[in-house]
Parts: sequence; C-alpha cells; structure tokens
Amino acid sequence: MPRYNFKYDVQPAEGGKFKLHAEITQSEVDENFVMYVPIFADFGNGMVRLTQVGIAGNSTKTYTLVLDRQPKKVAFNAYKEILER
Repeated sequence: MPRYNFKYDVQPAEGGKFKLHAEITQSEVDENFVMYVPIFADFGNGMVRLTQVGIAGNSTKTYTLVLDRQPKKVAFNAYKEILER
C-alpha cells in the first residue's frame, strides 16, 4: 500500500485568477507501481474534484492548475477513493 505526502500553495494569478501548485510524493511502492490520485478543492459548497494526477514508482510529481476563484481548502484523496497509508 503506498504512502503519500501532499503539499500545496495557492497564489494570485493574472486576470483575478489563482494558481494552484501541488506536490505529491508517492513512496513505499515497487518502481512499476502506478496510481492516479485525485486532487479536490472546496470553493464554499463542499469538495469538488479538480483533477487526477498519475504517479509512477517512488517519486514526486508537481502539478500546476489555474483556478477561476480562490479555494477555501485543497485536499488530496478527500473521499479516500484510493488506499493509502
């Protein structure tokens, strides 16, 4: 079962938008293990899925997404759709 570490930062962007920069580290897996992990945001009406990011082996993946409004919270695997430690 993989272990994940999730960090994110939200900064203002051009045109009143916001830039989400996320970093996900997957560890304690075989080098051939691949998982698509979901990223969610809460804009005030509950969590919505923004995207899912594919990660292979023991590695770190960074992802940048431009949002049309600032999220109150960003979460990784918010509804426990994937097994993790």
